Amino acid sequence: MAEVSEEVCRERHRTMDERFERDKERLERQEDKTDKLVELSAQMGEIIKAHNDKLDNHEHRLGDLESKPAKRWDIIVSAALQWIVVAVLAAVVILKK
Repeated sequence: MAEVSEEVCRERHRTMDERFERDKERLERQEDKTDKLVELSAQMGEIIKAHNDKLDNHEHRLGDLESKPAKRWDIIVSAALQWIVVAVLAAVVILKK
């Protein structure tokens, strides 16, 4: 096996140290970015939850608004039936006299 001179060895160590330092800096930057992404993900979760709550509320309110005409129609039909019954009873009473 060939021996490596001390100068070559030091140069290789220096190169490796530089590479390790760059990698360490890149990893630290990546950790910062990951932390920011985790924070943003949590914020998005809260935003989505609030949005879903508002959407549920709107669906409930819309259902109420859509059912109002049907309820009014039921009231109108019920009143008309009551008047028909009153008219029939009045006709029976008048015809019996």
